[in-house]
Amino acid sequence: MNFRNFSAQCLAALAVASTTFATTPSASWSQSPPKSAECNCVFYARWRVPSLPSGLTPYSGKKAIINLKSSDTPRKNDVAIINSGSSYYDTKLRRTIVTGHVAVVDDAKNGIITISESNWGGCGFRTRNGTAKDLKIDGYFRPK
Repeated sequence: MNFRNFSAQCLAALAVASTTFATTPSASWSQSPPKSAECNCVFYARWRVPSLPSGLTPYSGKKAIINLKSSDTPRKNDVAIINSGSSYYDTKLRRTIVTGHVAVVDDAKNGIITISESNWGGCGFRTRNGTAKDLKIDGYFRPK
């Protein structure tokens, strides 16, 4: 799938239905995420964690910011770097760009991690939980 087709599918999904969080990820949120974050995991994570570095389109950029191993216990507002297997074909570079995924940690107890994210399985926001292995987390970025 190329980026143009992906964007068209994302806009079509927004027109059909709106996806909302199953639970409130953080009582400290005072506003809803911007519309621009519905189809972009990095925009959403940066809205939650403003210190998230730039250069995160390719998966290699996401992996480069990992400062905690997946075996470490994350804290609220750490950013999970996820090996999603997603990619798109860049027509200018004439190659496939592996993008991966990012999500924000909302909670971690007894080895179960709760993350909130956008653009997982389509445009919109959602929460998921599981072990780091179940969620395919390669590591975390912890803001300083």
